[in-house]
Amino acid sequence: MDLKQTWRRAVALTLAFAMVLANFLFLPVLAEEGDTGEVVTTTVNLSEYIVFDLKRGSVALGGTSNYDASYTGQGYVYDSENAKWIEGTVSGTHQAGNKYYILQSNTQQVELNAETGILTLTSTDIDNKYMIGDDRANTDVDTVVKNWADHATGRVSTTNYITITGKGLTYDVTIDNIWSTARKDVDTYSAGGSSISVYSGNSSNFKVTLKLKGDNRLAHLFYCNSAVNTDNGSFLNITNGAAEGQPVGSLTVIADQTNLKSHSNYNHKVTLNHWDSVIGGYDSAYDVCGLMFTGGVIYAGASERENATAIGGGGNGDGKISFAGDAVVTAVTNSTGNAIGGGIAHTASGGAASITIGGNAQVYAYNFGVFAYERVPRNNASYGSSSSTDWDLAKFVPGTAIGGAGSIRMTGSKGTVTITGGTIYAESRGGAAIGGGSTAGCANNGTGGEAVVSISGGT
Repeated sequence: MDLKQTWRRAVALTLAFAMVLANFLFLPVLAEEGDTGEVVTTTVNLSEYIVFDLKRGSVALGGTSNYDASYTGQGYVYDSENAKWIEGTVSGTHQAGNKYYILQSNTQQVELNAETGILTLTSTDIDNKYMIGDDRANTDVDTVVKNWADHATGRVSTTNYITITGKGLTYDVTIDNIWSTARKDVDTYSAGGSSISVYSGNSSNFKVTLKLKGDNRLAHLFYCNSAVNTDNGSFLNITNGAAEGQPVGSLTVIADQTNLKSHSNYNHKVTLNHWDSVIGGYDSAYDVCGLMFTGGVIYAGASERENATAIGGGGNGDGKISFAGDAVVTAVTNSTGNAIGGGIAHTASGGAASITIGGNAQVYAYNFGVFAYERVPRNNASYGSSSSTDWDLAKFVPGTAIGGAGSIRMTGSKGTVTITGGTIYAESRGGAAIGGGSTAGCANNGTGGEAVVSISGGT
């Protein structure tokens, strides 16, 4: 490493540490209005929405394989012969202006007025304080899982799933108190691979707004759009869908921590989100462009049982992500990747990142790093070294909280972070809190990744 490289890395790390220290000293504790665990009642007019019940079957918007404009699932339909609304198969052709509403009748009480077509939904709110990273207890994924389950009164999960696909289509989708554990061991898009899959085959102008009502939980949310350098007009915007005066809608995404698989490169078993991103890409369907958070309370968590970026690119994939509006987002991981940003790596280069934070967004990002060669077989040739020196160097690889991903062997990837507003807390154990990816420097003498950090507002 020459003097110029050393100076650049020192500046990046110093800046990131200064931001962490400043945020640690002045971080406000903010509460979400209306989140008191109360019983919440809302109504849905079947004349205004196309309504599905996830308990009764999976939902496909845009078809299951051909990216067509169809939709199908189980929900509520109008029986014109008897002039009333009934439960049944919902299907049709997507039209501009359609609004889709997906509830789950085993997570809430659902009453249908067959004559008026009014659904009355009643659920018990889960206090959003259990999902926000201003409380350090919420950096432990197992604690969040336990708290969520302890307060999920009367809720039952489903293995049914939601797919949203199409080329150049625009979707307005509301999810209300759904709890899907659907997850397959896949690394490219397939129907049912994730609890919710949003995919267009990388086509342009594919626009999805996902509105959150109540408290929703998923095992994985897949979104991939490999247009990081070209910005093809496609996006997934996750936002609050609750009415004024009701608790802010939430989304918690954590893999099933008991559904573990063996992995040839590891001494221990891993979750199905391993090497993927909790919200974002898979290991082989990886780049993420146009992922937006503009409202709601969102938690994405990865434990030591998985080396996964929390929000961003899949394995080695780039991430282009923005935070704005009143979004409250917490991302927690133990990874060579990021809490927010580029996808994980081991011996290859990780994903680069372009992150924008503004408005009144609150962003809490934690990356506790990964114990690399303590977790892989030392004689495993796929890790590129039989050197005990390299093994010692890579026992622990620090990861960046917001920015570019790191690697055991290669130079860390570039992290471009622009902050114009909001409240940000970023913490890394040994790496840059905000900036370029880290490296253990094994074999190839890798260095820390380039950091371009611009701050014109926020706290």
